[in-house]
Amino acid sequence: MKETNNDGRTEKETRLRTILGGTGKAQAIFETIEAAYTAASESPEGTPGSNSWSREKLIVTLENAAKENGVWIEDTSGLRSEEVGEGGENKVYQNPSEPSTVIKFNRMTYSADSEAGIDALFDGLIAQGELFPALEYEVLGFAHDVYGNVAIILRQQYVTAERYATEEEIDNWFHNNKFTKERFGFWSNGKYKIHDYKPANVMMANNGILAFIDPIIVSRAHQ
Repeated sequence: MKETNNDGRTEKETRLRTILGGTGKAQAIFETIEAAYTAASESPEGTPGSNSWSREKLIVTLENAAKENGVWIEDTSGLRSEEVGEGGENKVYQNPSEPSTVIKFNRMTYSADSEAGIDALFDGLIAQGELFPALEYEVLGFAHDVYGNVAIILRQQYVTAERYATEEEIDNWFHNNKFTKERFGFWSNGKYKIHDYKPANVMMANNGILAFIDPIIVSRAHQ
């Protein structure tokens, strides 16, 4: 995206900064992501190219740039209490210093394989906060997970739930929020498509609000 706002930032940068925390740290995290993205998309001749994406360069540069920019977390023991879940990309722990939140180590298992994948990863993290403000993400920095993988460290509100939502309750939420069901089971509001919203991924929180845990959200730009 090349459109800029009054600060000269691209729309992409402006949206990305919504999940990067405080001002100083946000700049350092942003520069780290940009350095990794640039390295991964550089052709052998040193010029950007659509077919030159390198997962290895992305991961190596992400770690090196994070250390240079002061946003690499060497000791993650203070971020890991009880393990509360693990998926294809995330390993999730209750936050020992802030039990009302969880810490997710996103190891980019699939998303780092392509430019579209890494774009979609960050786009989905941003969209989570736009669609479900109570469950927005914050990027804390970067670190190794317990398996030694380079990971993006995310903080999110911990959901205290009574039960899983029913399919009817999930469908009602989509209807009430002006989503339309499309082919292959996607729900769309024109800007985003959501899938992987099965009852096992949607909780009925104690406050009576549906909590969508890690739905797959795809923006129109990546459809």
